[in-house]
Amino acid sequence: MAQIKLGFIGCGSHATRNLQPCVRLVPEIDFVATCDISAAKAESNAKRFGAKQWYTDYRAMIETEELDVVAIVGHPKTMHTDMAIACMELGKHVFIEKPPAINVEDAERLSETSARTGKFGMVATMWRHAPAHRMARRIITQAEFGEPILFEGRYLAPSPRGAHETLELWIACDIL
Repeated sequence: MAQIKLGFIGCGSHATRNLQPCVRLVPEIDFVATCDISAAKAESNAKRFGAKQWYTDYRAMIETEELDVVAIVGHPKTMHTDMAIACMELGKHVFIEKPPAINVEDAERLSETSARTGKFGMVATMWRHAPAHRMARRIITQAEFGEPILFEGRYLAPSPRGAHETLELWIACDIL
């Protein structure tokens, strides 16, 4: 089986603590390159997690390396859309951290680029697999629940800023 050639944009705390360490656990992944605006972080993560090359310019990485997929996990979030589109235009699938876009227009650009190039854009939404989320989906898809008309959520988690952020989940439905 051919290995999936992966490039990684972003070597911040989330990428370093949670994502790049997992790459070694998947034998079908060939960790080709990592990229960060900090040369020290890019080089350190490449050595630490087994990437063959490291870059400080994501365009240089996606134009130079033969990659099947690029993971975009970094700041500023306003660059996610443009990075993802550049990757897709060069024939690479994209795994992108939230948010994939900061407005509807950018989300539509991403969707259009994916459709036109035939390249997938996957948004990192691991919570969709959590038991509570699966249960909520099972409940709201039952006919007697009615048509969902509003969704709000609350999620309490550590923030990179050192505080806790909250997201509430409320589901309203039309049962009449």
